[in-house]
Amino acid sequence: MINDILKGKTNQNIDNSSKSILVRGCDPEMAKRASKIVVPLLGNPKFVTSTKDEDFFAKLKKSKFDIVFFAPGACR
Repeated sequence: MINDILKGKTNQNIDNSSKSILVRGCDPEMAKRASKIVVPLLGNPKFVTSTKDEDFFAKLKKSKFDIVFFAPGACR
C-alpha cells in the first residue's frame, strides 16, 4: 500500500465525496501531506484535519462527520 500511496494511485471505483472525515493529528505538516495522499485513495471525502485540541473540539461541535480518526501521535 505504501508504494501505491507514493505512486499516487487512486481507487477510481469509489465515490465517497458525500462523506466527511475529521482527523486529529499532532503534526501540521503531516496533516497537509496526508490530505493530498489519502483523500484520493479514500474516494475523495471531505477531509478535515486538526492538530490542536481546542480546534478539534470546535470542529467536532460545528459539523457532523462520518468518521472521526485519531492519528497515533495524537493518542500520546
